[in-house]
Amino acid sequence: MDVVIIGAGPSGLLLAHYLLEKGAGRFRISLNDAREDPRITIKRPPTARRYSIGISMRGRMALKGVDGLWEAIKARGVEIDHMNIFVMGRMIERPPANKGGQPVMTDRTSLCAAMLELLVQRHGKSGLLSLHFLHKCTGVDLDKRIVTFSDVQEHEDIHNGGLKMPGNKAPEKPSQSVATYDLLVGADGVRSVVRAAFMQHLRSFDYEQRDLGSELIIANIPPMPAVPRDVVVMIGGKKGGLGGLMLPSALSPDGETSMCLILKWADGARPAEWFAQKSAADAKRFLERTFPWLQIPEEAAGSLLTQRPSKSMQIKCSQYHDSDGAAVIMGDAAHASGPSIGQGVNTAFGDAAALASLLLKMGDPSELPAVLERFSALRVLEGHALVDLSESQNPASSATGTLNSVRVIIQGLLRRFFPKWFAGPIIAMAAGLKPLTEIYAIHKAAVDSVLEGNRKHRTALLERRHREKLQGLEALLPNGTASGHVAADPGLKKTA
Repeated sequence: MDVVIIGAGPSGLLLAHYLLEKGAGRFRISLNDAREDPRITIKRPPTARRYSIGISMRGRMALKGVDGLWEAIKARGVEIDHMNIFVMGRMIERPPANKGGQPVMTDRTSLCAAMLELLVQRHGKSGLLSLHFLHKCTGVDLDKRIVTFSDVQEHEDIHNGGLKMPGNKAPEKPSQSVATYDLLVGADGVRSVVRAAFMQHLRSFDYEQRDLGSELIIANIPPMPAVPRDVVVMIGGKKGGLGGLMLPSALSPDGETSMCLILKWADGARPAEWFAQKSAADAKRFLERTFPWLQIPEEAAGSLLTQRPSKSMQIKCSQYHDSDGAAVIMGDAAHASGPSIGQGVNTAFGDAAALASLLLKMGDPSELPAVLERFSALRVLEGHALVDLSESQNPASSATGTLNSVRVIIQGLLRRFFPKWFAGPIIAMAAGLKPLTEIYAIHKAAVDSVLEGNRKHRTALLERRHREKLQGLEALLPNGTASGHVAADPGLKKTA
């Protein structure tokens, strides 16, 4: 069976491992990615796009299905000892909730490089694996089962975060190519081309896409004496201020680590005091005054100040398969979420392991449509729970955000002393093996309350922006002739 995987990220690589390791030669894998080979990228200085990700027990179980894979990944990561919460000017320490199952922090590039190295080492000469980097999927024909690709310019922002690489000359006209498939796997992220093809091909396909309502800036900084390198810091922001996370990153080839500092603020509430800083030195002083435990190089502070903020997207899909088109989507292509509970990559690993298990049990290719339908049935509700739980930990209201941080501390204490009577906080439960659907059911009232509050906040923000635009238009037109109605939430795209 010819399997074309679009996206050589964590879930695409894990699926390739499973099918080649356990498929007894039944699967030919073509891995395609618009980015450059991560084994090359890892040798470059880290950019803002090399953000940290955590592999919890959930992801670990999926990875351990391939002998030696977890060990290869863990060797490049940093095992988390405990979590601190910085809220209301105080640093509060929380011990790990899962003794013996602490998450391992790495970054996407290091993770993919480790997975790819082992994949090539084991299967590179098998004749069953072909790799295509700088190879962008530009179109999918699900009726004819054909995928179209275009070579990518090596200095494009899509894979290097804007890093210009001297000596790389882009072709005058990128070459085009096509591939046919028996199974197409869309592991191609938030802007999935495969998901877009589902929209055109499936009347039953429905999806929601929404801006998460916050802006992010990221810097990689050296470890500091006040914060051990094996600690995660949650930063509770006050109204009009900065919040975020600080996470350990992957080990460098020489055994050193860095910390990934992620600062964020709510959409429509840009921190005026931060943006009032005029220089890198000003930014450094402001950050170290705001967060007394932080020691940040002036260069990194300056990069945060001048960095264009990025936004995260949230995606829910009604199904993850197209039986007639012999295609599936997984990972961020199916269920993109914010980083609030740290389970995006772990759920993506679960997708890959579930799909591989079904394919490996398949006796005949004629069973493929039923296998793909079963994959959706197993994974869609889990993906929805991931998105809702993640959003519930990212309330739009700063007051609700502070309350949520306090709730996490109280729930953790109650769970520690009365484990039979109280459930742990969402972020701690998600780090274990309990299905996310069950965690959502336990915390449903609190989750739904935050989601409804966020919906009201988006509506109010939209109405305010509409009034401001209308007032600006009326100022330009004679006699105030402008008029209009409040539009639908622009952050929500829903297509039947």
